[in-house]
Amino acid sequence: RGGPVQAERGWILHADAAVEEKQIVVPGLYVSTGTVALEDLMERGSLPFRLFLGYAGWGAGQLEKEMVEGAWITAQAESKYVFQKSPDKIWNKVLADLGVDPNRLMVGTGLH
Repeated sequence: RGGPVQAERGWILHADAAVEEKQIVVPGLYVSTGTVALEDLMERGSLPFRLFLGYAGWGAGQLEKEMVEGAWITAQAESKYVFQKSPDKIWNKVLADLGVDPNRLMVGTGLH
């Protein structure tokens, strides 16, 4: 699941530079949205790829406010995480590579 907004809309993350309809996310990682791109990936046996339905969205200024509040952990985007692990293990792998123990994270902003 990609997010709660437009859950009927599909997104494909893939590593196939030969797909015509695509946008680069980071070097070696692309996003496509059309059925033609999905058909291309499947016909060529292009692996790996991940299919998501829906997306997350923010109102004007909402993300910036959440960043200031410390609600997000940020890291350099790297394609290596997208396909190496099963989806339920990616979060912990990224945190571990940042030196963060997920068991020590606290809910809240830390602001008074």
